Formats: sequence, structure tokens, C-alpha cells
Amino acid sequence: MLKKIFILLFFFFNMIAVSQAQEEVYFQPIYNITITGNRTLLEAEIFQMITRNVRAGQRIQMERIQSDLEALYSTGYFSNVSANYYLQRDGVQVVYILEENPVIKKVSISGNESFSKEYLLRLIKNQPGQVLNYYLLDQDIKKINNLYVDAGYELSQVSDIFFDQEEQILYLKIQEVHIGKIKITGAEDLKEILLYRELETKPGDTFNTISLRQDRARLLNTGLLGKASSPLLEISPEPGKVDVNFDVEGRKTNQVNFGYGISSREQFGFVKLTLLNFFKWGETMSLRIQNGYDLGKEKQTYRFRYYTPWFLERRMSFAYERYLEQHYENLVENGEIIDFLEIKRDGWGMELGWLNINSWYISNEYYEEDISEVISEPTIHYSKRSLAMNFIFNTVKNDSYNNAASGEYGKLRLESGGYLGKTFGYDLDLGGRTFGRYELNYSRFLSFDLGKIAAIRTQTGIFNVEGTRPILEGEQYAVGGSNTVRGYLDIYPFAVGS
Repeated sequence: MLKKIFILLFFFFNMIAVSQAQEEVYFQPIYNITITGNRTLLEAEIFQMITRNVRAGQRIQMERIQSDLEALYSTGYFSNVSANYYLQRDGVQVVYILEENPVIKKVSISGNESFSKEYLLRLIKNQPGQVLNYYLLDQDIKKINNLYVDAGYELSQVSDIFFDQEEQILYLKIQEVHIGKIKITGAEDLKEILLYRELETKPGDTFNTISLRQDRARLLNTGLLGKASSPLLEISPEPGKVDVNFDVEGRKTNQVNFGYGISSREQFGFVKLTLLNFFKWGETMSLRIQNGYDLGKEKQTYRFRYYTPWFLERRMSFAYERYLEQHYENLVENGEIIDFLEIKRDGWGMELGWLNINSWYISNEYYEEDISEVISEPTIHYSKRSLAMNFIFNTVKNDSYNNAASGEYGKLRLESGGYLGKTFGYDLDLGGRTFGRYELNYSRFLSFDLGKIAAIRTQTGIFNVEGTRPILEGEQYAVGGSNTVRGYLDIYPFAVGS
């Protein structure tokens, strides 16, 4: 825009001077071409800025000279450009008269909070010690504005530019729009702190659409809301600020689910009770009872789970789980099934999620489990005590991983049980069987037209156990089945092993 304005002004002030000289020198041969008025830029640099359609020995054509003048002016280095013509014995001497813009002594940037002055200075072309260039200044403004937009500061921009001719200082003023008030409306039955504590954006922060989208995702991830609108903006009575409002809707706090499933291997029925926000602090409690048959053998599961996203009033999740399972499992030795036993698994565990930032989640787990054969004198009876660490990266978009529309999901799980080795000179032994299990899962979801979604998943893992005793198939690492491949109906794994 600045470039267009300068060119129009150039046409207005120079058209008359050129037309008056046309009658005397028109079609006269050019003796030589010189440049005057340049103080900082070298003559060779200036000649590189024009097309050189005007050369010594040619007859003067005013449209070509006009083209050179336009090219010089459009560079942005000059406040005025004109041409004079002097008749000599051997022809006409053409003199380009230039008025250079002043040299920049200092660049002053103000109003910037989100980016440092040093970073913004490295971004622009107009630097101290260089000739002020209005064409490059237009590009500099666009670069700064695009930087803010790409970082999510879509309402912030360069609001004013000014060059002090006396001090030779270029002033750039940036206006960063800040947030006045943040309101969450529509869920009056919930304690305000349950929702407001999820917001990373605070009043007074610079308005950022990326941060607000992440805040909306955190509100939905509480499980307390059925929906949450995109941030709604309102004009703030305070200048330079906007108010933000999230319009939300609560969801049912208590649910009872019944179900029945059947496959080529098993059939089962279950009932699940879910209590949401029972103690009014955002926690979730669930109890699931399941009964059925697996390969004609009876199978029972009882599982209780407690989960809170805020533990000790900090953004740390805590979960406790207690379960009792009774079903039939294969007994494996050297990769061969040697028996089919009814097994009871009685255990509990807890998980502490101590890092939950944007797309990253890290947690630690501790589990204890007692495994025994369901007979009066069991041949299989042992315990497991293990520590595990989970690293999760999740950018899945939609309401859940199982109903993903797009994004990525990756999980690395490291679990060790029994004897863990020496730590600070001491043996660290949790008790029970010594084993290690390491799992890596990665999924990517691609969204296409007409609601079609492609899911790409890869899964790998390693399981090792101390000694050569027979082990239950449930202890090994399994790949495949309905939990890992969308559209695969059977629940039996593709592969089980170490």
C-alpha cells in the first residue's frame, strides 16, 4: 500500500518537468548518463535498480526515461526522483537527480510484550546505519503482523509508524490487544472453580486464539460439560481490551449403563454405574460388574475406579483402581500352550499424572496383583508388584480417542516389577515376580471429504520375565483385536508373545 501511494505522488510532481524538456531534446542522441544526489548509495548500486533501457548512443525516448524513474522511485530509497537534460556538442547528457531518504540511526519498537525487541529487529530489513526504505518498511510491517497472527495473536498488529527527521529515529508502535474479563456461562450448577481452574489464559494476558482453543479443550476434557462454545468476544469498556465468554452446557452427572456383547469367542453382559462430580470437586467414580462366558467357560469382572483431574489443588491427576477378575487363561511354556486354567486376578493400583501440558501427558503408576488358580491346591500362585511410567502425546480432535476425526496419538509405557536393581547402593525389590513390559503405540487419523476417516495404527512391545517357569498368556504382550484395529470384530489377538 505504501509503495502504491509513493508512486502516485511521484507521477504528480514529476510529469510536468519531464514534459517541458521533451521539445528541446526529443530524439537527440544520448551522450552519457549520470546520477547525482546520492549520499549513501553507490552509483553502481543505483544503476542495478533500473532496467537500463536508456543507454549512451541511443536517441532519447521519454517513455524509457520515465520507466527508469519509476523503477528508482519504487525501490523505496528515494523521496524524490527527476531527470535533467543538457545539450552537449556530442549529444544530450541525461542526469538522474535523486533525493535519498535519510539514514536510520536507531529503530525504536514499543508496545511489544509477546516478542522481544531484539527478535523483532532481526526480523525487519530497515536497520540502523541503512537508508530508510519505505518499500521495505511496508514489508517489515507485514512480517511483524504475520508473526503475531501465526503465533495466535490475531488482534495484535503494528498500529503506527513514524520517522523523526531530526533525530533520524524510526519508531514502530505495536498494539497488543489484551483480555479484560473471562466469563463462563451456562453451568450454574457447577462450582466456578471447577471450570476456571482449567483456564491457562488469565485477565490481562495478550489475546491469543491458540491459548483460548487449548482452554476450550481443557474445559471439555473435564467430563463435566456436554458442550463448550468457541471463545465469544465482546467489546471491553477498557481501551485495548476484549472480554472473552465461553458458553457451556453441563452434562448428566450420574449414569447407569447396561450392555450385552457377543463374538466368536465370548458372550457377556455388564452393568456400569458412573458418578460424576459426586463430591463436587470434579472427580469421577465408576463401578463395573461383568459376567459371561469365554470359550464356554464362565468369566467374571468387578472393577471400581476413582479419578480426579486435580490432586492436592494442583494440576495433577490421581486415579485409584480396585478389581477382581476370574476367567480362564492359557498356560504357556517355551511358546507352547500346555494347559487351560481358571485364574483369579485380585489387584489394585494407582496413577499420578504429574505433567499435563498442551498435548503432552506423563504419569507414574503402581500396581499390586495376586494371581492364583481357582482350585483348593493351586499349582499357579504368585504376586506382582510393579512401577510404570507413561509418556503420551495426543493431538486427536473430537470427543475421544475411540471416535477420532483427525490428529495423532502416541504412547510409550515402561513397566518393571519385582527386583528393580540397585539404587544409591541399595537393592530395590518390590516383591513378587520380576518382569519387564515395554509398549509403544502410535495412531494417526486422517479426515477426508464426505465424513470419511482413515486410521493408521502401529503397535509394538516387549515382555520378559525372570526364569523359565511356565507363564500365563495374560502376562504376555498381545497385539491386535478389537481394541487396536477399527472395524475388526473379533476380540482374539493377532499375536501373543514376548
